[in-house]
Amino acid sequence: MSATQLYFYAGLLLAALVLSAMFSGIETGIYTLNRIRLAIEVGRARKAAMKLLEEIRFPNRLLATLLIGNACAHDLGSIAIAHILDGMGFTPLVGIALNICLLLPLIFIFGETLPKELFRVHTDRWSYGCVGFLKVFRILFTVIGLVPLITWLGSLIVRRVGLGANVTLDARQRFQELFRESSTTIGERQVVMADRVMQLSDLTLNDVMTPWKDADILREQFQTDEVRAFLKNSNHSTYPFVDQNNRCVGVVSAMDILVTPDKAPHELVRKAIELDKGTRVSEALRLLREGGGTLIVVRDGQTEAGVSSLRDMLESVVGSFRAC
Repeated sequence: MSATQLYFYAGLLLAALVLSAMFSGIETGIYTLNRIRLAIEVGRARKAAMKLLEEIRFPNRLLATLLIGNACAHDLGSIAIAHILDGMGFTPLVGIALNICLLLPLIFIFGETLPKELFRVHTDRWSYGCVGFLKVFRILFTVIGLVPLITWLGSLIVRRVGLGANVTLDARQRFQELFRESSTTIGERQVVMADRVMQLSDLTLNDVMTPWKDADILREQFQTDEVRAFLKNSNHSTYPFVDQNNRCVGVVSAMDILVTPDKAPHELVRKAIELDKGTRVSEALRLLREGGGTLIVVRDGQTEAGVSSLRDMLESVVGSFRAC
């Protein structure tokens, strides 16, 4: 084998390794690419993102392109090593053994493992930069008929086996991911708030209420001085009212007590909004809005379990209020 031929096949081997690395890396990059971030980049009219989205829209075609590219790269590498070994005077049997010993580690390390790991870490940068490479080979393999053939065979097998359901993010997951990926335009507090809003549908009054034993309760037996001291030491606008028999008979507004000092608290009692502790916070907020109240008496069957104010429920979304 002449020096020119040796250089040619060495270059062919190097090209095969590069192609294998590119196809393997892009495959992992596509799998790990954040689809929400891609949608954001498309919304910003980034050309690379729009081209990448066009490729991802046809997953069977994309996968066929990557598989064909990898297979071609492996074949080129095998041919190159075989000619190099043959030119060095090795017998066919020894050449096959050396081919296996040399090609497999090279492909496995530099054509598979290393590029896959690099693309996994840098997918949100590298995948966009490689979309041109992907498109060129997709067009090439389509023109020669390989992509349509592999895609058709894959679809046929999928239909026969009964698979093919696509996994998609529901609206809630997309909203959460959108906020996480929009970190350049919104702050961390807004991201946390968005997560809390998404979790609101899972929260119940049991999660946000103040237990009955810890609640500030206005009692019928309180004297005038005791009522004033009670209001002074508390910072709520509405209180549950308990009668002489220790039964919660309603709620009393602190404002009503202060503006009508001539009336006893039991004369100012209003009907309480009473809900089971398993009621969802979103439903409780709706009932508070419709009823014009600010406090809910939370029950566990016939027993008072706690109280939940409008502030308690809002804090489950915006976090703790701090006094200025």
